[in-house]
Amino acid sequence: MNLKKIERIFDMANLPPRRTGLKYQIWYGSKVSKHLPRIKVSLKDSELSIEILSHKVRGDESKIDSSDLKLIFEWIDLNREVLLDYWENAESGSIDSVEVAQRITKV
Repeated sequence: MNLKKIERIFDMANLPPRRTGLKYQIWYGSKVSKHLPRIKVSLKDSELSIEILSHKVRGDESKIDSSDLKLIFEWIDLNREVLLDYWENAESGSIDSVEVAQRITKV
């Protein structure tokens, strides 16, 4: 694994279901030049990447119930401000994952 890939792994923090109200582990991260703001959803044997602003999904949507996906979209909308704040400002240190966890709203 190259150094850039390792750095990207550590750019992401996670929120367990008890913090989000969702069935899935949610990963969120700071700005990465080649990506738009997004979250990742951990599924049993894969993951989905969902853009925060457009809800565009990358990955195999057939691995998740449409009602669960709709709930994830609702969760994104409820938490768009804090997710984008972290995306834009984590590298400067003006927000960290502890603050994100405190500001997150459950569905």
